[in-house]
Amino acid sequence: MRYAVIAVTEGQAHSNALQAIFDETEELELVDLVEGSADILHAVSRRECHAVLVDSAISWASPYEIVREIQGRLPHIAVLVVEQASSPGALEAAVDAGARGVINITESFDEVRRKVLSAAQWSLKVRGLRSDVELVNEGVSTIVAVVGSKGGVGTTSIALHLARHSQSQVRRVCLVDLDLSKGDVSLYANIEPRRDISDLVQLGEGLSIQAIEDVVFIDKDGGHFLAAPKHPERGEEIVGESIRSLLITLRQTYELIILDCGSAPSDILGSALEVADEVLVVVTQDLASMKGAMRLVDMCERLSIRNSGELRILINRANRRADIQSSTIQRMLPSPMVGAEIGEHFREFELATNSRNPGLVTSKEFHREMSKVVGALAPRPEKGETIDTDEDPRERSGKRLFGRRSEKSEVGAITVEFMLLFPFIMLIFALCLQTIVYAAARVQASQGANAAASSAARGDDYRRAGLSEVNDRFKSGFTVSQPSRGDGYVSVKASVRVPSVIPQKFMGDGRVVVKGTAVEEG
Repeated sequence: MRYAVIAVTEGQAHSNALQAIFDETEELELVDLVEGSADILHAVSRRECHAVLVDSAISWASPYEIVREIQGRLPHIAVLVVEQASSPGALEAAVDAGARGVINITESFDEVRRKVLSAAQWSLKVRGLRSDVELVNEGVSTIVAVVGSKGGVGTTSIALHLARHSQSQVRRVCLVDLDLSKGDVSLYANIEPRRDISDLVQLGEGLSIQAIEDVVFIDKDGGHFLAAPKHPERGEEIVGESIRSLLITLRQTYELIILDCGSAPSDILGSALEVADEVLVVVTQDLASMKGAMRLVDMCERLSIRNSGELRILINRANRRADIQSSTIQRMLPSPMVGAEIGEHFREFELATNSRNPGLVTSKEFHREMSKVVGALAPRPEKGETIDTDEDPRERSGKRLFGRRSEKSEVGAITVEFMLLFPFIMLIFALCLQTIVYAAARVQASQGANAAASSAARGDDYRRAGLSEVNDRFKSGFTVSQPSRGDGYVSVKASVRVPSVIPQKFMGDGRVVVKGTAVEEG
């Protein structure tokens, strides 16, 4: 078997040195050389790959940050750091970043081959262990963190319904309750799991996909849930690093992971926000919520967790009569808005919560709002400047986070809408066309009537005179009435038949006033 390897390097000399290693062995194949920052994740995720070699000599990014990015997104792929010379502390730094080891380019060929082959075989073994579960998420998964500006803004409800709405567009979605001290996802979703997140984090290095599958609760609708500890004191034993490892492992089996982070600042919240690809900050239209959101944004900036531009504001219970409107929120907070709002649905949510049945929220307006929120989660530039992509890898496979299926759904929705609107479009077109025909017919009738009246005033054949002024298309339906003589004038009425669904005639009048031997129209 040949193992596929991708190398991230810089400069022709380094590329040639790496290429020479693979030219001497039939077990390893160098399938791609990435010499810039634009295509790293895309190159790794788009093809079968067992190992990635990251050259420590690259100047356009930190090699250890690249290792973290690849391991965070695609943890089933082995990453090795390539050193040009022996360096104290290099192995420790590489392992801390998530690499499987370090290769020294000055080492013997057999030693380099052994390390790369061992890493590739490890990757293959990980894939084999996962084959018995259900799936291997070979692509780039997405983590969406939902955090409240304060308690009571509806964070859990938003996270739950975001997961429910995404199930039709993404193959596997998991909702993780990270409000470890007072999480209510189990209550809202009407589930009673026997095991919870604390059973996973205590496994430490023994954490595996099989262990996750054993703990995740699957409800009757196919929703996957990872519940918060039943006893709050067990949540206090969990540290941020454990959550980070858990989320990295979850990426291997779920395409979309939604985190209900609650609102309380903690080490757990910080780790979740660092790992997440999207962060939704749920706010309501009151001053306390605004203050909480500003505190959260300030904390993320101050602790270098995320930039303010990487947080997105979602207004819940939006009310047009509230004192604080979305335009005011935009000015108060430095983070961008999601582009969609959730309105007030107190009665339905009260019934759904008390009945422990989220399916009782049947408002079409709410479902339209949630669909807009899901649709507004479009791909954004990768966090930080390490992987400075011109186009997000997710964007290449589709223009939405849930792109693989949302494009088909979007096309189908557009087709249905067009079929419904088509009769109205044709009706409007027919009315516009008929108006133009009516106007032309009226002009023809007026011209014929004026010509007939002038001819009648002179004693000529007024019918022939009127007909000669009418366009050929209207002559078949053209009629002229008998002249009506008054005190110094002669009047004639003419009509034409207009092509239409209901035939109609337009009448035109012409008057000629005779004074002596002169003819005057008026």
